[in-house]
Amino acid sequence: MDRVSVARQLVARADAEPEAVRTEALTLLPGTDESELDEAHALAAWALGLALRHLRDLDGATYWLDRALRSLDDGAEDHSRVALTLTGVMAFRGEFRNALATLDALEPTDALRGRIGFQRAAVLERLGEISNASVGYESALEEFHRNGDRLGAAHAQNGLGLIALERGSHAIAAARFGLARSIYAELDLPLLAAVARNNIGLAALRSGDVMHASELFDIASAELTDLGEPFGETALDHVEAMLLLGRPSAAAERASDALRQLQSSGVSSDRAELLVSLAVALHRDGQTGAASRAFDVADELFETQGRPAWRAVTRLRRLEADTITTPADLLATGDELVAHGLDDAALDAASAALDICDDTDIGCVDECRQRLASADDRDLRRRNARVVELTTRGDRRTACDEALTALEQIEMSMTAVAALDERVALLTQGSRIMRAGLRAAREIGDVRFVIDASHVLMSAALRPRNPITPSALGAAFRRCVDGTDREATWRRVLDAGESVTAPPTATNSPRPERRRYDATTQMTTIVDDGRTMVAVTSSEDGERFIDLPTRGWLIDAFEQHRALLTQQLGRPSTGGDRLLDESARTIRSRLPWLAGPDSELIVAVNGRLASAPWTSVAERPVRILADPRPARPPDERVVFLAGPGISTAHTERAELARLYGQRLINGGSGDPLALAMDAADATLHLCCHGHHDPINPILSSYELDVGDLDGATIASAASAPALVVAAACRSGSSSMLGDTGAVGLPLAWITAGTSTVIAPVCPIPDDERTVSTAIAVHRALAAGASPERAIRKALVDGDPTVARSLIVFGRVPHEDDPRAS
Repeated sequence: MDRVSVARQLVARADAEPEAVRTEALTLLPGTDESELDEAHALAAWALGLALRHLRDLDGATYWLDRALRSLDDGAEDHSRVALTLTGVMAFRGEFRNALATLDALEPTDALRGRIGFQRAAVLERLGEISNASVGYESALEEFHRNGDRLGAAHAQNGLGLIALERGSHAIAAARFGLARSIYAELDLPLLAAVARNNIGLAALRSGDVMHASELFDIASAELTDLGEPFGETALDHVEAMLLLGRPSAAAERASDALRQLQSSGVSSDRAELLVSLAVALHRDGQTGAASRAFDVADELFETQGRPAWRAVTRLRRLEADTITTPADLLATGDELVAHGLDDAALDAASAALDICDDTDIGCVDECRQRLASADDRDLRRRNARVVELTTRGDRRTACDEALTALEQIEMSMTAVAALDERVALLTQGSRIMRAGLRAAREIGDVRFVIDASHVLMSAALRPRNPITPSALGAAFRRCVDGTDREATWRRVLDAGESVTAPPTATNSPRPERRRYDATTQMTTIVDDGRTMVAVTSSEDGERFIDLPTRGWLIDAFEQHRALLTQQLGRPSTGGDRLLDESARTIRSRLPWLAGPDSELIVAVNGRLASAPWTSVAERPVRILADPRPARPPDERVVFLAGPGISTAHTERAELARLYGQRLINGGSGDPLALAMDAADATLHLCCHGHHDPINPILSSYELDVGDLDGATIASAASAPALVVAAACRSGSSSMLGDTGAVGLPLAWITAGTSTVIAPVCPIPDDERTVSTAIAVHRALAAGASPERAIRKALVDGDPTVARSLIVFGRVPHEDDPRAS
């Protein structure tokens, strides 16, 4: 075979075997002097540039591609193809305008028309010109179909998937990425196939299918690692996933790792976008100084790259994060966004400005309201403007009514919205509306607004967090996870279009019954809007606002108490709880309603304090209200399910058998969900390890003998136990989704229909201390005590420290339940 043919083979192999091609191409090349290359050497230089581009040696790629260009005849097809490769390197460097100029200078021959159109569309997409990019990708795809270019078609499908994702068409995006992945796999391009699989994971995440998204991300990350991907092709997607799931610390760590790997690669475009994500994550994690520096560098990079639209979006993100932002700053940025055709982002800017307007500044409120007037009548940003306007003009009663109506709209929207990013957006708007309503309610002393708004937030939280994915898309995700997906699978999804992810019809569940509480029960309602907390108390003496410490103090105090409790539980024996007791007394001194009479206390709380160690700090029985509907008592059956590695499981089962006799049913073999559903309307006791997943809280799970049972599966169950007693580490914990939502295993059970969950919020020991506490709880339950009183009994009859880690999470005790008091 002649030298030219050998070099052409290297070019053909470079996408699939970059490491090998780099080694072989270097052996063919004459060195690094600047002499003109002959045809074989020029083709070898092109192959080396292609390989180095994949390996992210952009300086080396640029050098060899420049030499190849100088050595090939202008106008020749090889010359144009090398120029196309070079524009890809320019895009990695963030040199978008130079890349466009190079593309414009090329002669679009029939063979290259599709490739040039695709590359131009890819650059326009990075510049933020989404409409033009979409047209370009579509035209390129038609060209690729006409000339039978399968690889080009895969690239175009991937680009169209990114456009669909940008426009919120999650099913279409998944299908486009799936088609691209199938072709890459067929052409034996594992690196590109792994990136496409990761993109399918991002589509799954945004569509609300957290479980499949997590699996796809894990598989793609492992594939990319095995393939030697040098800096994490998918880092931006993973950071977005973590931010959507309310994990800013994990997002910041992932972005920082990727940026360190990018440091010497010269990939400025990805670096700029990662810096924006890092800045948002750092701000949410409380690291405001570092966030400001990250925003500064990102803005400089976007300016260098000639990306004014991205600069405007970055400015908006920065202003949203900055505590000294003024409404005028946000409105000016909104004008920039409009100039770039980003009208929806401009509405976000006006909504954010309205959120910080002074109530007395009628001019500011009017300006924001006028800008938001272009939104749809049912747009929550417009509804929020109406609430603020009414408050500013003194009609606070109507403002409260409008705010409650808007929150109820969010409650119903959560039924119909499956996409996770849309649910987070709903929660964010809900926080703003809640803040506006609370301002009006405090000024007129409207206690009922706080209570009713709290109930609406609860009902919204009970909407399915991870709804069953419609069959066509769900089956495609599963096949992609299993590695058995085919092009035909994704074509069916694409043909079905949005119908495969059509939102479920509104549920027929009735408006939650909102009962008054009897004389033996006090309820404290704490509403957390993401910035402040407002509390009211309801008892036989009436309803009134009560004072709270600052939100930051409360969160820190409860977290410090949880850390002390966890430390104490990790010791070989209990006793010596002096620091715990002092911590609890400090909290009660600021929350005196946690002390006092022995009557039961119901705490209705959303957000960060939903899974705080309330039992440990209170001097009275406490129930955390998660559902405003009345609870139902369990029937007489008690179903026992155990997990592997629990040394005391046999003892725990034997003690329960002595207590309940034939009423105790041992869980058998089979599917873990089916076994849990066998306990429908009964009491389910779980003796197993529990795993709280802080990144994907709906994937928190119980480790059972028959397999893991996770929150997403529980929430989708057709029936559920009435009472769950979980002797499983941290299975009472939850993590944030948005500003106000708290997601975890307890909420999954309540969503499925369970009335009450007893679970620890800390790791508990696998020894006799936990057994004695669990049995003490059951002994009190069997004697007719309510779950919260059963825990109070266990403080004496079981291990006091283990009992302090337990919380009761559920519905309002029903008046007809003998255990309600």
